Amino acid sequence: METQLTEQENNRALEMLTHIEANPDITQVTLADELGVAVGTINWYLKRLISKGYVKVKRAQRKKLRYIITPEGIALRANL
Repeated sequence: METQLTEQENNRALEMLTHIEANPDITQVTLADELGVAVGTINWYLKRLISKGYVKVKRAQRKKLRYIITPEGIALRANL
């Protein structure tokens, strides 16, 4: 069952997509600091964005991830 995001969740997703696009190598800790939320919140949103196909994850180094916005993510951001 597909659930819709609330307006607040849409706003947070938009903020995250904007930050990820500006810096694909951003860490969850840095993203949380910049957005003023807990790392767990960032993790929850990222998992949701990844599962919906809006963001892909690539391993940049052994312990470093790179987040890539997909064309669907770009379209979502344009619609928000």
